[in-house]
Amino acid sequence: MMKEQKILKSIRWTARIWGTLLLVFILYLVLQEYFEELQPGISAKAALISLFSSMKGVLTEWIICCMAMTGLVLAFWKEGIGGAISLICFIVLYFMLGPPDHTIN
Repeated sequence: MMKEQKILKSIRWTARIWGTLLLVFILYLVLQEYFEELQPGISAKAALISLFSSMKGVLTEWIICCMAMTGLVLAFWKEGIGGAISLICFIVLYFMLGPPDHTIN
C-alpha cells in the first residue's frame, strides 16, 4: 500500500513538472511572437494589436490552446479535472489541425 502511494505521488509530480515545462515553453513562444512584432518606433500596445490581428485566422485554435493551458494550471490543484480539460483540448486540437506532416522536400 505504501509503495503504491509513493509511485502515485511520483507520477503526480512528474506530470506537474512536465505541465510546467509545457506552460513555460508555450509562454516563451507567445512572448517571442510578441517581441517579433515590436519594431523601433511602434508602441507596445500597437504591437499587441498587430499580434492579435494576425491571429484572426487561427482564433479557434488559439482559444482551445489557451483552454488546454488553463487545464494544465488547474491540474496543480485538481489533477483529475485539470488533466481531463487539457487532454480533451489537445485531442480536439489534434483533430482540427490533423497529424503533423513529416515529409522532407
